[in-house]
Amino acid sequence: MKAERIEIRAIYGRVVDPSPDLDRELSERLAVAVPGAYYSPKVRAKVWDGKIRFYRRPGAKFLRGLLARVLKVFDEVGAPRPSIVDLRERPQEEPLLEKLCGVSFEGKRAYQLQLAKKMFRQGQGVLRAATASGKTEIAAYVIAQLGLPTVFLTHTKELFFQTAGRLEDRLGIKIGRIGAGEWDEQLITVALVQTLFARLEDGDLPVLLNCGCIVADEVHHGSSQSWARILERCPAYYRFGISAEPLVQSDPRNWRLIGLTGEVIEGISLEKLVSKGLAAKPEIHVLTVPGSLVARGYALVRQRGIDEHEYRNKQIVQILMNHPKESILVLVQTIRHGRELERLCSRAGVRVVFACGLDPTEERKVLLQEFRDKEVSKVVATPIYDEGIDVPAVDVLVLAGGGKSPIRLLQRVGRAVRKRPGKSMVKVYDFADGHHKYLRRHFSARRRIYEREKFEIIFEH
Repeated sequence: MKAERIEIRAIYGRVVDPSPDLDRELSERLAVAVPGAYYSPKVRAKVWDGKIRFYRRPGAKFLRGLLARVLKVFDEVGAPRPSIVDLRERPQEEPLLEKLCGVSFEGKRAYQLQLAKKMFRQGQGVLRAATASGKTEIAAYVIAQLGLPTVFLTHTKELFFQTAGRLEDRLGIKIGRIGAGEWDEQLITVALVQTLFARLEDGDLPVLLNCGCIVADEVHHGSSQSWARILERCPAYYRFGISAEPLVQSDPRNWRLIGLTGEVIEGISLEKLVSKGLAAKPEIHVLTVPGSLVARGYALVRQRGIDEHEYRNKQIVQILMNHPKESILVLVQTIRHGRELERLCSRAGVRVVFACGLDPTEERKVLLQEFRDKEVSKVVATPIYDEGIDVPAVDVLVLAGGGKSPIRLLQRVGRAVRKRPGKSMVKVYDFADGHHKYLRRHFSARRRIYEREKFEIIFEH
């Protein structure tokens, strides 16, 4: 088994003249089973084996971020490693500045500079580091050292405005904005995924074709069709993702993501940030929800067992009443649940503000700033505040929406761990929902995540 060489281009790599048996091994070993494929009619009819292949036959092509996995197959089958021929044209870097404005990478933050230099050397990869680790600052340093036309992808308006503002502060230059009614291209441009994806329907975009670096924030969303299409249509030499969450290696969507951005670059954990005094320690307080709920289908179970559950919702109101001076963020999954909590709080004389994706962008920006400034102290919010939003004002977090996703859970806890003077610990309230089998399973999944992350868990009675 052998191949002449591997050629690397902007998006794809190609194995040149692989022997038939090596070609077959690459196809089989670079294939990932699709979860739930067993139920597919094509699988049952035996016209598909339920796998997605990341090595194309014919053509011997693969996404270039998977090069290390391709070479691993060579090693596994005992084939000699081929020469690597990089056919990309490397852009000429023109550093913008030596140091970021208002940021020091010394002392406890020295890890940021180490990670930035590693990203710069590798030229690609997904930086995985905990919330509050300064991922945007790390990316900003890399962008500053490259000095290349750069597109920074975000997926929510809150992140869009926050990232553009922070990059302007750190780089000291005007940052372009594409999204939220704006189309202003600059050397460094922050863009909403939804806006770029919609424009791609009309053909290739110069802002993507001409950029030398692309950065995808909260890149675990990159498995979606819109993110992947943008990354596929951007031939940038430097390609990075940023995420606080682990990427499940058995998920074919993450293989595609890594193929488009590069392998994971491990950063720093929340546990280490806490030990350094750079993040608040989460303390998980669990309230038990007793009783029995008779309902079929998860949608109905969620509605009756979470959104409209009287005992559970009264406990949430009581938490708000027990912490009159603290800033509290209550995260719900549905607008219906948020409205119900808003109604119950009003009846109890507790002032809360409910925020959801239906609110005008400007209103959400104002509320977020008022919450940061502690002009508003109690906020109930849908998943618009799940990730990426910098809210160091949170003293107490209430996870009111249930669920079992490890990514969403850690994102939500991440909203509360950001430090500020005098804040070393943050209370996180969750619910041991014992009133239906679905909800019991979901809490068990969340508890396993807390235990894996070594969070302190306190069951309240």
